[in-house]
Amino acid sequence: MTNVIPKLKVLTTEQKKKVHCDDVSVLDNTGVIVDDNQARSLFEKAIGKINKDQRIRIPKDLIQWAINAAPSEIKI
Repeated sequence: MTNVIPKLKVLTTEQKKKVHCDDVSVLDNTGVIVDDNQARSLFEKAIGKINKDQRIRIPKDLIQWAINAAPSEIKI
């Protein structure tokens, strides 16, 4: 067996920003389906509303708040 050395290609700063903007857009516009009642309840308290289809749309300002609250080592 030969030794396999993986190649890692890191995203550029512009690519990271694009991924982040796309992620925020999906969370804000499309949302995610949350099946768990307790989790939906927590989202409802944080967001103030949820849809009847169990889809949670997370507003951009709440996403930014969460990023700002995270330890600086992982901030975007």
